[in-house]
Amino acid sequence: MKKIKLAFLISLMLLPSVSFSVTLIEDMLVVEDVLNREVRLSKPAKRVITLAPHLTEIVFHLSAGDKIVGTIVPADFPEAAKKIPIVGDFQSLNIEKIIQFKPDLIIAWASGGQRISLEKLADFGLTVYYSEAKTFADIAHEMMMIGHLLGIDEAAVTQSNALLNQMNQLKKNYADMPKKTVFYQIGHDSLYTVNAEHFIGKMLDLCGGENVFGDALMPIPQVSMEAVIESNPSVIIYAESETSEANPSYYQRFWQKYPFLAAVKNDHVLPISTSLLSRPGPRLLEGVQKLCELLHSTH
Repeated sequence: MKKIKLAFLISLMLLPSVSFSVTLIEDMLVVEDVLNREVRLSKPAKRVITLAPHLTEIVFHLSAGDKIVGTIVPADFPEAAKKIPIVGDFQSLNIEKIIQFKPDLIIAWASGGQRISLEKLADFGLTVYYSEAKTFADIAHEMMMIGHLLGIDEAAVTQSNALLNQMNQLKKNYADMPKKTVFYQIGHDSLYTVNAEHFIGKMLDLCGGENVFGDALMPIPQVSMEAVIESNPSVIIYAESETSEANPSYYQRFWQKYPFLAAVKNDHVLPISTSLLSRPGPRLLEGVQKLCELLHSTH
């Protein structure tokens, strides 16, 4: 058995809320992914393909963006990510192109729609690590696992600890804030939202928001305008895509048709960037901070 760095072990103990699965085998890097698969590398990955925007952001956050040789649409952060060759999207992958890039590690999102293509790539002998993060502890875990496979344990330890420490501080900052009823709006042609178990729902709760659809059965339920009117939220926060044709004025005009709603009456219809809250990566902390600030900017 090869000895692991003492700093790595100490840092694992500093993160008691995170479950880690790192196996130490002579001359091998071995981790367990979210599908309970053992992923092995004989040496740290140098050529990496990331198959979700938040996974691209995690690798850059660990100062290893130069290792990424391919990614998918819409990976657009940081700015350097826009220059990385595209190998597909959430639903389909260019298998031939990926093979040509000769990656020694493919980091995939378990909830993505690329499973069949990924199984084909595995049949070609390529190494796939499946990731899934639904909480900040999960994000810290993924940073540690990905960092280990990239051979940058120290950077992963530092960033994981920083993420959880900042998150804990944020919880303390908003622990005693008064509750406000909130409708988190996704989409505009059809109305969708999140329930209390969705990670955005959990962030609303952390910020002192009382999600008016928190008890919905589905994580992302479609809701009727009648149900929104009946709930009469004091705040409406809508997810705004940076590339969406539906600009803020659209949402403002949309809600002005319902001036009797408390949120509309008090001018508490507010935008937040979709990418900040929908991507379970390091920028989620920035998104939660923004969400809390929005919620408590209302009086």
